[in-house]
Amino acid sequence: MSDGASATDGIADVHYVACRECGRLVESVEEPHLTGRDCTGAVTTREEYRQKYPAAPVVTQSVHHQRSERTT
Repeated sequence: MSDGASATDGIADVHYVACRECGRLVESVEEPHLTGRDCTGAVTTREEYRQKYPAAPVVTQSVHHQRSERTT
């Protein structure tokens, strides 16, 4: 994939991922963004987003790394 993402894990090795619903660049596609005023509101959860766009990255590698460090 050209954007550095793996289709299976949804993690992109970039600074921002583009929301496929609205086109905005975000560090993570999740509920606050999807339900916020800047997005379409047609998809409201990450699960719905992953179903609609299965190959789309949903989080940057740096955010994923930060979150995984907090849980270990």
